[in-house]
Amino acid sequence: GGGFYAYLYDPYSIKGLTIDGVSVISDYDGNSGAFVGTLYGASVIDCHVKGKVEIRARDIAGGIVGISNGQTNIYACTFAPDETSILTAPVAVGGIIGYLSDVSDRVMGCIVHDFTFTEEAEFLGGICGMIRSSNIIQCQS
Repeated sequence: GGGFYAYLYDPYSIKGLTIDGVSVISDYDGNSGAFVGTLYGASVIDCHVKGKVEIRARDIAGGIVGISNGQTNIYACTFAPDETSILTAPVAVGGIIGYLSDVSDRVMGCIVHDFTFTEEAEFLGGICGMIRSSNIIQCQS
C-alpha cells in the first residue's frame, strides 16, 4: 500500500492533519491514498488534502484512503486537489476512499471539491469508487 501510512490498524487514528501537495505511486501493493493505503478498524478524522496531488495505485486509489477493511471511520475529511491532479487505479477510484469493503465501515461529513476524473477505472465515484453495504452519511461531491 501507499500513503502517509501504508497500513493503519485499530486502535490508532489520524486526526487534524492537512497535506498540501502529495505524490504516492505504489506498484507493489494494490491500494493507495494520501493518508492511508489500507485502513483496518482505525479512524481518519478531520484530515484534508489540497494542492498538487498524484496518487497512482496498482488496484484501488482514494484521495484520503485507498481501502477500508472493517470497523473503520472516515469523518470530516476533504479532498480539494488542483486542476492538474491525478488520482488513478484500474479497479476503483474515489475522491475520499477507493473501496469501502465492509458493512461496518463509515464515511461521514466528507467533501470532495471540484475534482474531475481523467483516468478510467472499473468503478469511479466522487466520494467512494466501490462500496459494499457500508455507510456514507452527509457527504458532498
